[in-house]
Amino acid sequence: MYVAEKRGQATIARWTPNEVTVQVSHARPGDHLILNQNWDPGWSANGRRTQDWADLPAAVLSAESETVVFRYVPSTLWPGLGIFATAVAGMGWLALETRRVRKLTRGRGQEAKDARSKPDRASGAAQ
Repeated sequence: MYVAEKRGQATIARWTPNEVTVQVSHARPGDHLILNQNWDPGWSANGRRTQDWADLPAAVLSAESETVVFRYVPSTLWPGLGIFATAVAGMGWLALETRRVRKLTRGRGQEAKDARSKPDRASGAAQ
């Protein structure tokens, strides 16, 4: 990462795959801090969308010295989580429904077995 206007110094204070914290000093307000990552609409800097600076995320600096936190949240995250939650709920419902149906069929099977194992009163009386 660097300040595009070649004024000031930028150092990484913290780095994770989805968040980069950068300390900037000796820059001018209005300068652009460029992060050396592929630009995507999911990038933000201090809560605001980043600019596309030659396919790199850029943030406009507001002070001579500041901390800029770049965050990446893919645009497909929330729809993907919604699909995942729906799928999990559907599988849970299916498991409960299967269990309920099996219980019902087991009960019917037991009743049939009981009926077959009991002597028939009509045939028993005739003998």
